[in-house]
Amino acid sequence: MGEVSVLSDQTLSQLNDEAGKRWPGAWDESTQRVQVLILCKRRERVILEQHGATIQHQQPVFGLFHRPRHSLHLFESQGFNHRDASFQFLDIATAELGAWLQHLITNDGWKRSSTTICPLPAGANVPMQRRFENHTILTFRHPDLPELQRLYLAMPLESIVGKAYISYPPGSEAKESEPVPKVERSPVTTHVAPTIPKPSSEPEKEVGLEDLAAEMEEEEEENSDVDELFDGFSADLLESVTHSAAGEQEVETPPVPELKEPEEPVIKEVPVIEDAPIIKEAPPPKKVETSAAPTPSNQVRHSMPVPSDGGVVDSFRAVVRELLAEGMEASDMMGDPRFAEASEFCEAAGVDTWPMFMEMTGN
Repeated sequence: MGEVSVLSDQTLSQLNDEAGKRWPGAWDESTQRVQVLILCKRRERVILEQHGATIQHQQPVFGLFHRPRHSLHLFESQGFNHRDASFQFLDIATAELGAWLQHLITNDGWKRSSTTICPLPAGANVPMQRRFENHTILTFRHPDLPELQRLYLAMPLESIVGKAYISYPPGSEAKESEPVPKVERSPVTTHVAPTIPKPSSEPEKEVGLEDLAAEMEEEEEENSDVDELFDGFSADLLESVTHSAAGEQEVETPPVPELKEPEEPVIKEVPVIEDAPIIKEAPPPKKVETSAAPTPSNQVRHSMPVPSDGGVVDSFRAVVRELLAEGMEASDMMGDPRFAEASEFCEAAGVDTWPMFMEMTGN
């Protein structure tokens, strides 16, 4: 099984360039690699982060998470709710892609499709933006998520900055990394964590490379990478992966209203100049205290106000204490919208909520 570490503020290009120094015992520059898009349910992202701990592989695997923040209306026009999904760009050795995705496809019913990576429109008003050519990327998604036809980025995929989860073989040296909990130690994996399928007593029938390449030619433009991309896929696995855009019905999810930050009264301080003649001192301005409208007793608030930068930790702890007071099990908190919302604020502020959650739930 692989070991998982996390590096912040990384790009796929940077990880590939520095892999020889960081993982000298596992990196092979001659190995062909491929990049795919992974779309998972947002509340199940922790499972995807630690997925490498359950897979046997020989080359480092880079998983870079990306959160779209610009031109969100472009998702709505496709019938795709970006709040329901987590976006991961996966950089992996071509020969090991089959083993990496086999459990997700055979056991969890994940679907395969194609997504066109496009630059943001010229009027997107994004300060850091680079133009690049449209290209198609292979996509694997959770069965509850609809197909994403186009993904708009401010710069090329290799230059997107994000938090990277690196899975590497045991025994190779990983430098400048912070270890993350393994999947088997996580208490929330009792009902959602993937388990390694037991090998069947009967050997699986392998699909020939020629038949496999013929089937993939209809969807992939780069035919030279098809054979290695799906090396190791069984016939049943390939059949379950095959995606038909005409036969599959997209499930529309209701839009989630965006939270607005409460406006705080701004109090300006008038600087006092020393040793200056004061002719007439004006009375100090009165501070206007604002109070929020009282919440009716019969109305239960299901959403948490957006905390300030210094209060995300306290807000997260308050939500966990509230859920524990309601008698909710720690394994069920991942699906609660209040927990997910508090976790998003902590993640945006760069706060790791996992140690706090483990400490408060007593695991």
